[in-house]
Amino acid sequence: MGTIGGNLCNASPAADSAPPLIAFGAKVKLVEAEKERVVPLEDFFVGNGVTCLSPKEILMEAQVPEPSGPMGSAFIKWGGSRLT
Repeated sequence: MGTIGGNLCNASPAADSAPPLIAFGAKVKLVEAEKERVVPLEDFFVGNGVTCLSPKEILMEAQVPEPSGPMGSAFIKWGGSRLT
């Protein structure tokens, strides 16, 4: 089990939640003491396993904009390397 926040903060290039959230235009709210900032998810990741979080910040929430009209999506996880 895990959380979306933990999945994002791990910044793994194999993360399942990051690509669709980026495609949907998600942002993350980062909080430190009395300060907070909202960062587009594509700017949150700065490298393999590295985020823009400062040592004292936590990811408080992921914000996904409400769609402006009808839409759909699908996710297929390709787990194998062989076609059978």
